[in-house]
Amino acid sequence: MTEPAITPELVAKHNLTPEEYAHAKEILGGRTPSYTELGIFSVMWSEHCSYKNTRPLLKTFPTKSPKILVGAGEENAGIIDIGDGIAIAFKIESHNHPSAVEPFQGATTGVGGIVRDIFTMGARPVCAVNSLRFGEISNPNNRRLFAGVVSGIAHYGNCFGIPTIAGEVYFDKSYEGNPLVNAFCLGVLRHEQITRGAARGVGNPVFYVGPATGRDGLAGAAFASQDLTEESAEQQRGAVQVGDPFMEKLVCEACLELLATGAVAGMQDMGAAGLTCSTCEMAARAGTGIEIELDKVPQRAPNMSSYEIMLSESQERMLIVVHKGREEEVKRIFDKWDLPWSEIGIITNTGHMVVRHGGKLIVDIPAKKIADESPVYQREAQEPAYLKEVRAFRLDGIADTTTPAENLKQLLAWPSIASKNWVYRQMIIRFATAPWCCPAAMRRSFASRPIHYP
Repeated sequence: MTEPAITPELVAKHNLTPEEYAHAKEILGGRTPSYTELGIFSVMWSEHCSYKNTRPLLKTFPTKSPKILVGAGEENAGIIDIGDGIAIAFKIESHNHPSAVEPFQGATTGVGGIVRDIFTMGARPVCAVNSLRFGEISNPNNRRLFAGVVSGIAHYGNCFGIPTIAGEVYFDKSYEGNPLVNAFCLGVLRHEQITRGAARGVGNPVFYVGPATGRDGLAGAAFASQDLTEESAEQQRGAVQVGDPFMEKLVCEACLELLATGAVAGMQDMGAAGLTCSTCEMAARAGTGIEIELDKVPQRAPNMSSYEIMLSESQERMLIVVHKGREEEVKRIFDKWDLPWSEIGIITNTGHMVVRHGGKLIVDIPAKKIADESPVYQREAQEPAYLKEVRAFRLDGIADTTTPAENLKQLLAWPSIASKNWVYRQMIIRFATAPWCCPAAMRRSFASRPIHYP
């Protein structure tokens, strides 16, 4: 595949400003980036991955406590001590944009991604929660989005085998056509089981585990940071990932079993920005370098380019750094769980993320620069006018009702207050009747049935 020339138009298409592109060239020592490197800067410096617009605000939140074992922003999830040597790992993340474009898959992969963030920390996922916001339910398109998101959340959680124990749903015209879909997962672990997503140990091998990389979810992190319009939604549908909860169950059990052996030096899921994010972030956290060979990455589609392999967000994939000399243990466990795996790279002392493909050097970027030193903006902000009206509201000006029973019925019929039984019964009752709700039944199911993958 012939790579396109790097032009101002191509840079703009990757949502990089001229100033950001100039900074990227400076990081590269003044040279023009390759097409794949341009894509890497695009996804890693997107709002979804870098929080370049919201980081100043997020830093104002309280994040310090003696109970915090892994703090906000340090790793894939936070961990808090709950006593007796036990801790909980938890995280919440949004999948708003994908759910607006493709509600079922957008919601399922939101759940799948948050579950991976928990078990990659060494914790066993035990429950899920969600918070959903939609436009007025009387709108047919909003009903379509709502039904798709609810089905997607129920599908992934039920198939994987964790209950959705709580949630909330609200409707307001401000979310018209652009819902908020927030997924939360919590896991339990002992203090000594905490796993870091750092590429430690120069000379340690790097393993890829999970299904093959495809073209689904291509550059999804950058897409999730763009403005959403009716026209762009149709064009961006291919950027939404496709989830497989049964595969994720296998990946979870294999990773937790592998962690118990002590063979793992570091682990991270390939979530937003896929292979790009996992490689550069793990190296940046450890202060090391990482070198990978794309010819060794399992690929689902023929003739995939370096750009596609690095930016694909195909789901249920993990990147694992293994202590040198313990490779056979890793292979044995992955084979036991019938999981595809490949040894794709090595940890170096260069501090650089280096990618080769077809015998050629494709990417050579300082890992910390791309992972931790994105541009940060202080945006101007002002309070919306309607908030002044809301704050000025007083009950004194409301006349007492003469028909309280009728008013109560009206309130109870309001979609944000009305019963959500039809929502939560999909997420809990299905789970209660699924084989995954009982560990013994789960083991029997895995032992007696072949698992088929697309």
